[in-house]
Amino acid sequence: MPKLETRKRPGTWDMGVDFVKLYKTYSTAMRKFRKRIRELGKEKGETYALKFTKTAILLLQLINASRVGEAIEAMKKFAKGEDVKEITAKGASGEIQKVKVVYVRVEKARTKKVNKETGEVIQLPEPKRMMVLPPEIKESDLEIIRKYVDRMYVALISMFARKTFGVNTHTGRHAATSYYVAEMGRSPEEVARMQGRKSPVTIYNYVQSTVAEKTLIRTAISIGRSLEIEEAKE
Repeated sequence: MPKLETRKRPGTWDMGVDFVKLYKTYSTAMRKFRKRIRELGKEKGETYALKFTKTAILLLQLINASRVGEAIEAMKKFAKGEDVKEITAKGASGEIQKVKVVYVRVEKARTKKVNKETGEVIQLPEPKRMMVLPPEIKESDLEIIRKYVDRMYVALISMFARKTFGVNTHTGRHAATSYYVAEMGRSPEEVARMQGRKSPVTIYNYVQSTVAEKTLIRTAISIGRSLEIEEAKE
C-alpha cells in the first residue's frame, strides 16, 4: 500500500494531508482488502480482515472528525448493533438517504468542577457526541468487523496508520475539521459542537493556519502566472 505524501506543520500533529485524498485512500484500501477477503475466504483472509477493520475505523474517524478512541467505541456499537439509530437525512448535494448513527462518550472532556466557595467537587454530566457510519461501510462489512472489533485499541490503530499510510491518527481529525470549515463553509462553532468541544478556539487556530498556507500558495502561483504572461507579451 503506497504511503501518502505528508507535509507536517511545525508545532502540531497535523501532517498536512488533504481530506479528500485521505478519504479516497482509505476507501480504496478497504476495497482492496475486501476483495482479498473474498478471494481467500474468511479463515485464510484473516490478515486482510484485520487490516480492513482498522482501515474502516480510520475512515469512520475521518468522516466524523473524531478522536480515534471515539471511532473505536462507535465502530463497536455499529458492528454489534448496540444503540444504533437509523435516520433519514439530506446530504451536502441534496440527496436523501438513510444513515446509521450512534452516540459515544467525548474523550478528554471535563467531567468534574470544583465549587470555589465550598470546595465541593461537582460531577458534570458525561458529554456525548454523534458518530455517523460512512456509506462505504456496508452491512456485510460490519459482519466482518464484528469478529475483530474487540481487538482494536488506540495504539494498534495508530501504529497501523503510520506503517500503512504514513500518517498519524491526528491527521484525519485535522484534515476533516479544516475541510468542513474552509471548504464546506461550516462555522468553527458548529464543528466544535459536532466534536463535543466546549470552545471553538482550537479549531480557529489550526483552520486559520491551513487557510493562510493555502492562500499563500495560491497567491504565489497566481503572481508567477501573471509574470509569465507579462514576459510573454514583452
